[in-house]
Amino acid sequence: MKAFLCVFGAAWYARAQPGQNPVPCISDCLAEALSGDPTKGCPPGTYWLPFPRSNPTESCEPCPVGSYCPGVPYGNFTADPVNLNRRIQCPAGFFNNFTGASTLAECNGCLPGRYNTYIGTTQCTVCPSGTYSITEGSSSLIDCLVCPAGHHCHEACGRPIPCPAGTYVSFEGMENESFCLNCTKGHYCPIGSVGPVSCLPGSFGNDTGILSSGYYPGAFLPLDWTEPIVTGYNGTGCESCLEAHFCPSASAVPTQCPPGTTAPLETKAEEDCVSCPVGSRCQMLTSTDTLQTLVVREADGSPMGGSAYPEACTVDETVLHHDFPEVKGCVENCPYDLPRQSYCHVAGDGRVPDRTLMALQVASLINERQPGLRPTAARQAALVNLTVLLDNLTAANESTLPSLTMVDANGRTPLMMAAMMGDVELLDLLALHGAAGVNASTARDNGGFSAIMHALLLEQEDVVTWLIADGATLTEVDVVVLEGRGVDVSGVPPSPSEYLVAPAYLGRGSLSWTHPSGASFQDLPVENPLPTTTTTSEFSTITQTTSTATATVTVP
Repeated sequence: MKAFLCVFGAAWYARAQPGQNPVPCISDCLAEALSGDPTKGCPPGTYWLPFPRSNPTESCEPCPVGSYCPGVPYGNFTADPVNLNRRIQCPAGFFNNFTGASTLAECNGCLPGRYNTYIGTTQCTVCPSGTYSITEGSSSLIDCLVCPAGHHCHEACGRPIPCPAGTYVSFEGMENESFCLNCTKGHYCPIGSVGPVSCLPGSFGNDTGILSSGYYPGAFLPLDWTEPIVTGYNGTGCESCLEAHFCPSASAVPTQCPPGTTAPLETKAEEDCVSCPVGSRCQMLTSTDTLQTLVVREADGSPMGGSAYPEACTVDETVLHHDFPEVKGCVENCPYDLPRQSYCHVAGDGRVPDRTLMALQVASLINERQPGLRPTAARQAALVNLTVLLDNLTAANESTLPSLTMVDANGRTPLMMAAMMGDVELLDLLALHGAAGVNASTARDNGGFSAIMHALLLEQEDVVTWLIADGATLTEVDVVVLEGRGVDVSGVPPSPSEYLVAPAYLGRGSLSWTHPSGASFQDLPVENPLPTTTTTSEFSTITQTTSTATATVTVP
């Protein structure tokens, strides 16, 4: 047993104090430690434990954990209190978890994210989840700060971890990344975001979790952080606003410009939508993927909004349109200088042109052809008068077509009126002077009805046959409308594909339009183009004898 103790003691001594100086106490460790001889007492890294050991050489034990033992004689300590066995506990904020420490430097400071309130401890206490501490050697829980917004802090967090790009958190004290929310639509989120950042004007974000380059102000960036390369509008990850649309701040989807305007890429606000130039139209189909400020309807019911580029109106030379001096509109000079022109003025679109006196007289003679309201002789005389009038114009090398194609207040052409009355003789006369054909047959009144539609509704079978021979057809929409009214449309040819597309004008079913009065122009910087009064009393009457009847012709 003694041999074992010796061997054990010798082994410990060699491990605990190899080459130490001063030498251990010899007989009375306490007395020798209290003496003025600095060579006496236990060496550094050990401390005196007088009990229960009796052998002085075995009384010097390794310095315990949580402490350090400098081996300095009692009385030589200037600032650190020491007991007789010369063992000093590590101060608050430090710890020691191994034996044999001989200096204060061997007491380790608590790492960031931890603290130690007591002296002589072997480990530090971790900061709880949702807090962090960047201080080394912290001695109080007060040093564990609340995790800032835009970050999350796990247990023992020494540095807040920012929410990754594309996410954000607006509250403090978050414990892990699961509290970071996806960025909302119309916004982007750089790393460490406290809240979503609005997509810049001229861009939009139609998705959640849009990430961005850069970082949120005040973010704790990781030490190995490198800025990501993000595409999109100005590196935000938001998409550039589409043509024909505008995107205010925080747009989730683009908003289509109003009909009659255009817009390039990255337009920021509605006031930046450019008015369509005179002589063009600016409209295109709307989409359910975007918002609209204003929608108008084409003749086939298609919803239309602003366009990317103007489309030049084509001139319809077969129809007389508004022609007022200095009054701008489409190519044909529609009334009023419309700032947002979304249509082109064409025949049969429901906008009444300023009819000439000749056109008014043609209309008056056609009105005399109404069956049931006029005697047969009067109806025949009206046809003769119209024939003579048109023949005289032809003989004078003046075109009769403008007067035969102008529409009335209901948007109806002379051919349409003849079809409604079932007047085949009148149709033949109109066709003789060019007021027939595919263009005239496809013209529509303010209600959207063509000549053949009226003829079918009024059961004018002879007129239907005549119009079909003239090229009249029915669109799919026409068929639906007529069948809904119980009309049999069998035998009427369908419209060719080119007539299934809505014509290039605002059209029926959209904005209302009425013929302007003279008062309508009082605020315009132009001469009033409309007569104050227009009555049949202004006309003179002449009589011309033909081989068949005496025709009364009213001329200017």
